Amino acid sequence: MDKPSPIGKNKVFCFGRFLTGPSPPSLIICEILLLGFNVAGIIIVFPLIPWWAIILEVIVCLIFPHILFYATACSDPGIIPRAEQLPPDHPYLRPPEPTVGNKIGGKYCRVCKIYRPLHAKHCYDCDNCVLFFDHHCGVVNNCIGARNHGLFAWWLISCSVGCLVYVATCIVLLIKHGAMEHPALLIFLVMCGAISLPPLGFGFWNLMMICRDRTTASVVLKTEAGTRSCWAAIGSRLCSRIPSLIAPRNHYHRGCCFASCDVLHAQHEKLPVDSSV
Repeated sequence: MDKPSPIGKNKVFCFGRFLTGPSPPSLIICEILLLGFNVAGIIIVFPLIPWWAIILEVIVCLIFPHILFYATACSDPGIIPRAEQLPPDHPYLRPPEPTVGNKIGGKYCRVCKIYRPLHAKHCYDCDNCVLFFDHHCGVVNNCIGARNHGLFAWWLISCSVGCLVYVATCIVLLIKHGAMEHPALLIFLVMCGAISLPPLGFGFWNLMMICRDRTTASVVLKTEAGTRSCWAAIGSRLCSRIPSLIAPRNHYHRGCCFASCDVLHAQHEKLPVDSSV
């Protein structure tokens, strides 16, 4: 029987520089929707506004959302290497010692054959255990975890801000020119207002989960809350990125995929053990 891939069903491309989920066509569909929305704005709004406003809206409504979208979709979400990629003495390979605030024994993954830390879950879409697993997002075709949760939240907020910028622009133009002169502005205004609500709601939900050191999966499964303070969680998950535990470039070039033992051991010391059953 063939050995399972060290990165599950995830796809590695561009010489190992990018990693995404098992269904790349979903990225294309989302990109078409993002571009289609902005093309409508270019056709309807841009001819009626000055050049400096065009530059501002290109940056806010087009460039920022695309950068954050691809940063979320094409980055390692926090994949934990499987047992065969870990050194023999690694803590994830043995039941954890009892510590204050944790029960004896961690959640054992029968697929990856490791004892997972707190809030790590196995994603059956990507077939990997992921640190601080929040959910698998079909829109960005990637898991949302420890390394890209902040990027995902900022992407949602940037999409909402872009829509609201279009809304404000349309209102100003409608006051200036009137709905009868440019009926397409009114239609685009309603569309932008409706589109801005879902990403705004999901964005603030994810920011709230990060501030509370929780994940959507932990809320749904009613598992233990995080032990860090609000500011510590923000600093760790929103304003910084932990080192990747895998090495996609190594996987691409040499068929192996794991970080150095020092990085793995150091990261383990920062993460409590999962005591969910």
